[in-house]
Amino acid sequence: MNKLNIALVTILLALTGFVVAGDGGIFSVGTSAAYFKVNSDGTLSSSAVIAGEPSATASVDATTNTVTLAVSDTAAATIPDRRVIRVWASTTAFGAPSTNNIESLTLSGGTALQTITAKAHYLYVTGTNGTASASIVGSAAGTNYLMVADGGAVSSTTVVFE
Repeated sequence: MNKLNIALVTILLALTGFVVAGDGGIFSVGTSAAYFKVNSDGTLSSSAVIAGEPSATASVDATTNTVTLAVSDTAAATIPDRRVIRVWASTTAFGAPSTNNIESLTLSGGTALQTITAKAHYLYVTGTNGTASASIVGSAAGTNYLMVADGGAVSSTTVVFE
């Protein structure tokens, strides 16, 4: 069995404190409705939605771009639930937060949790449908990037100002 799977189940067991036995797997953590299980072949199964890579789709405009943000499962379907995401603008794909060429970055469709860097870096809760929207206003023609992180998954979207 995969050592990572054993480690994950050990952590989950410590966190939840109960085990469901006799379900055909090596062992399970949780209840019959909400579980995490190591199967006899070493694979994992879960009743939970596992997050995939978040997505962002940008429009191209003179100086204002609207970017639709969505959290997705591993099959790339939008997760219809509130999720905490981290959103930041940068001058490079997957780069550090930057306000270079950014007049404003406004998020909508959910709830603001924290402004880390004004006009550049935010913690945000998506709406109940798993989406949010970002309006980005550039100060001049150029290319910037918008990153969205959901858990450990990060996506980068090119934002072009003309």
